[in-house]
Amino acid sequence: MNRREFAGKIENRVFDMDVRDTDVKSACYEALYHGFSSVQVFPVMVDECRKILKDTEVKIAVLIDYCHGGFPPELKAFEIEDAKIHGADIFNVCITIRNVKDQKWEKVDKELDILRNAAGEKELRIFLETEYLTDEEIEQLCLHAKQKNIDTLITSTGLYYKLDKNTKTEVPVKASLDDIRLIKKTVGNSMKILAQGFIDDYKFAKEVFDAGADMIGSAKAENILDGFEEEMLCMTER
Repeated sequence: MNRREFAGKIENRVFDMDVRDTDVKSACYEALYHGFSSVQVFPVMVDECRKILKDTEVKIAVLIDYCHGGFPPELKAFEIEDAKIHGADIFNVCITIRNVKDQKWEKVDKELDILRNAAGEKELRIFLETEYLTDEEIEQLCLHAKQKNIDTLITSTGLYYKLDKNTKTEVPVKASLDDIRLIKKTVGNSMKILAQGFIDDYKFAKEVFDAGADMIGSAKAENILDGFEEEMLCMTER
């Protein structure tokens, strides 16, 4: 795999609300320069991204009902349709995880139907939030998503921390390799897997890909790519 091919497996993230227009523009230009597959942004950032990325191969992935998925499905559908008008290519949607925890699968299916209809032929992704689900819940949600023609499964919003019982400090919840393997085992190659969750360096990114992820989303995309290039250089010099 060459540098460009590897970069094409990375989605550059901009998910902090205190960023400025210059930060959004930088993320877009980084994606163009390095060949990242897409930029992951909020709906209010789509217009600015479209000015830069129109007629390029870099896609705009917009965050819908981020980051807790607490809105009714109809409001999420409105967000999708509005973002589509403004030029979004991909929809990364936070679904109602409470329905999964309560085993209300008819509500899960209804929400997925509404989202699929709103997205139309464009790529639709859902966040699984695997850190809050049991293995059985992950399997069931994946199967329901597959049945409803969801295109891509995202492991997590990748924002959460947990308390370390030993140090009594909060530590980031990193993408789980076991969860990625479980998702891959459940859906095979029928759906894409986008892994997120403090994937900040090439070493961890490589482990995530080896576990079965097709793509990763990271705010440290350039750092990951630098690590890949360093490894390729070391291999060349051997």
